[in-house]
Amino acid sequence: MERTAFLLGFLCLVLKLSANSDHTTVPFFKADRLIYVEAEVEHQRGYFIVDTGYRGILLNHKYFKGIQTDRYLMGVNGEGVAVQGKLIDLRLGSIVERDLYGEVSDLQRLEEQKGLKILGLIGSTFFKKFEIVFDYFNNELTLYRLDRKGRRLTWDWSYRIPSQTVDFKWRGHLPIIDVEVGEHQVRLGIDSGAESNLFDQKILPKLKSYVKAIHQARIIGLGRKAIQVHVGTLHSIAVGTIRYSPMRTMFVNLIPFLKDLSGGKVQGLIGYEFLSQYKTGINFRRQEIYIWNEENVQDRLPSFISRRKEE
Repeated sequence: MERTAFLLGFLCLVLKLSANSDHTTVPFFKADRLIYVEAEVEHQRGYFIVDTGYRGILLNHKYFKGIQTDRYLMGVNGEGVAVQGKLIDLRLGSIVERDLYGEVSDLQRLEEQKGLKILGLIGSTFFKKFEIVFDYFNNELTLYRLDRKGRRLTWDWSYRIPSQTVDFKWRGHLPIIDVEVGEHQVRLGIDSGAESNLFDQKILPKLKSYVKAIHQARIIGLGRKAIQVHVGTLHSIAVGTIRYSPMRTMFVNLIPFLKDLSGGKVQGLIGYEFLSQYKTGINFRRQEIYIWNEENVQDRLPSFISRRKEE
């Protein structure tokens, strides 16, 4: 009888912890190197692209209406589209964030390209109070709510110490890290909405010996304007002690895309090609990137678990 009562109590505790809104794991699916999650805004549930390269939350004006602003959303092709604004509540898994500012714009071209109904993009504003972990091997996205010092508010029994921890700096809403390409150090922004690496075209001459199979291609961003870019496979890439396999990289004019960001120089963006090779976490409050090389990790109680009574 006591054993049964203990097991029932333990089960209730596990269920309570799993329903805690300070921690959620949601499945995602990949399409054209973007990741899509199910989320809910204004009682509409559907697919959103997880895009840390976008500063806020962007809604498809086909499904949402806002108030006109003087802002324009710029694509990598230099073309802009008008933006509206509104306050929203957004639910992702068991986490709900309220009174967020969402922007509304035309995503028709994106829907046509992907062949999917896309309600919007979830960008960095939503994640600013969280650590977000990208796990492309299990197709899962995990969010941990953080205290003011950047410590997780909930305990995760599956926690493993990262193989590499890297500090990042902000440029606007983008986390910026130093990446080694051969003998060169490059300052790159982490953008989960980048289907391939996007490097500024001015850096190509310096990195040319590490870029294989260079050729020209046409790409279309927001709107319908196509631009010509150089595309190749980038080799000899490392972050700290972690080495990466060759990555597909485009060399473009990034000035229109990055001109509104404050801070120091950024030489490119890394997204799918970077995040898909290792399990990777971004702690937005500690300004740290965590990389797990699963062949070289250890189990340990994380030092940054929050003790609520200390707050």
